[in-house]
Amino acid sequence: MFLYFFKMTSKDGLSEVFYKIGVAQDVDKRFNFGKKTVLESNLSLTEKLARMMRKEKYVSDFPYNYEKIHSVEYKYEGDALIAEKSILDIIKKYQYWPKEDFSGKSECVSCDASDVDEFKKNIIKHMDADSSEREKNAPNQLLYNMANNKTSIREQDKIKRHLLVLDECKKIANRNKA
Repeated sequence: MFLYFFKMTSKDGLSEVFYKIGVAQDVDKRFNFGKKTVLESNLSLTEKLARMMRKEKYVSDFPYNYEKIHSVEYKYEGDALIAEKSILDIIKKYQYWPKEDFSGKSECVSCDASDVDEFKKNIIKHMDADSSEREKNAPNQLLYNMANNKTSIREQDKIKRHLLVLDECKKIANRNKA
């Protein structure tokens, strides 16, 4: 699972500039969705073939242009969700509500143009440090799966469930040490 940091701009490139922090299984395809299929689109035959070769099914109707600034990978979805929430809580005062509607618009931020470089540098630094620390402390996949499959963990919230699974991993590991 990936935590990403994107720069978003309005289609005209002028009226809106903001940033989005989010979680996705495939960062490169995060906004590649739409109502019109590649075959139904008005794209040239060459472009249709190229997109079909990349296994794209739909032509994006996402209302903004976007550019990936940074992304980091997490072993477990719960860790990525915790990291996303942590960053968004830290930069809550910069929250920005885009004019166009899309899934994830509550995870957007903006800052003064004079602060942009420092802003981006700090977010990237936080992302890198967090992913490195979580990767270092992540239980192995087998242990995580064993703990996750325990019937006593019935939590539906992904972050809460992940934290319960991590606690269960510690219990299992401690029992195995004894």
